[in-house]
Amino acid sequence: GIAVVIVSHRIGPLGFLCWKDENIPGNAGVKDVVLALRWVRDNIVAFRGNPYKVVIAGQGFGAAMVEALMLSPMGDSLYHGAILQS
Repeated sequence: GIAVVIVSHRIGPLGFLCWKDENIPGNAGVKDVVLALRWVRDNIVAFRGNPYKVVIAGQGFGAAMVEALMLSPMGDSLYHGAILQS
């Protein structure tokens, strides 16, 4: 079987501006998804899922988010496959 986890994240300027403030560095929208993927990694076993077979997917803007995660070292080891749809 499969377990599906749907993740929400910030959108617009509050999610994707890169601030020059050291307290909020980088991209908050991507960090939202990274935190969600860490939760999935740590908890998916409770839902009979396998943390070593996580596949991320996105369509439209979600595909851009998946691409950002693929390019970011923050996403390393949090997923094992990716599906991007336009």
